[in-house]
Amino acid sequence: MEKARQRSESDKLSLTVNHGGVALFYDRSLHTRPCQLQSFASFEAIATYVYRSGFNAVVIVIYRPGSQTVTQSFFDDLSSLLESTSIYSTSLIILGDLNVHVDDSSDVHGRKLLDILSLYNLTQHVNAPTHRLGHTLDLVITRTDLSVSLLPVDPPLLSDHSFIVVDVHCQPLGGQSCDLRTVRNWRSLDVDALATDLCCSELVQKLPDDVDAAFAF
Repeated sequence: MEKARQRSESDKLSLTVNHGGVALFYDRSLHTRPCQLQSFASFEAIATYVYRSGFNAVVIVIYRPGSQTVTQSFFDDLSSLLESTSIYSTSLIILGDLNVHVDDSSDVHGRKLLDILSLYNLTQHVNAPTHRLGHTLDLVITRTDLSVSLLPVDPPLLSDHSFIVVDVHCQPLGGQSCDLRTVRNWRSLDVDALATDLCCSELVQKLPDDVDAAFAF
């Protein structure tokens, strides 16, 4: 009984500590394949290739602890991440809590973050406060060629952060057109039988007089 009580007290204590961590939940209509990322000292990140009919993208989730000061190491790590993903031919979607005040034009770290995103042809779509203190800390970042609609950001309720809903434009399921073609099943072709038929055909048996005999079978 005493052990159970101690374990209960330990569980309550653990809920008061911010353990960090990132996760990605997805609809079962999507297929995924993990992408390997290097480890970064200044933030946590996971990457997954997400695809289905009419849509494919690399989705990256990032969390940078707000308890840590924004340093040059963070920008170096972020630049390394963006450089490694710039070779992907698919769409790129970066989500997460970076704890950088991009909403404050006087914030040197916020301006530097936006400059780095612009350097890699990326756009940050969230322009409303996402934290109970009125800051924009949770970001949705994509390449400029991806059509994105950001739904209204509701004030924080259960958490001190808002729930952000983004509509990424892609082709609906079943909306792709297809062409039907009739082709021969060349794998089932009997090559020896074809050679025999050609040798017995008029194309070989009755060659015109002006055809060089060297071309005859």
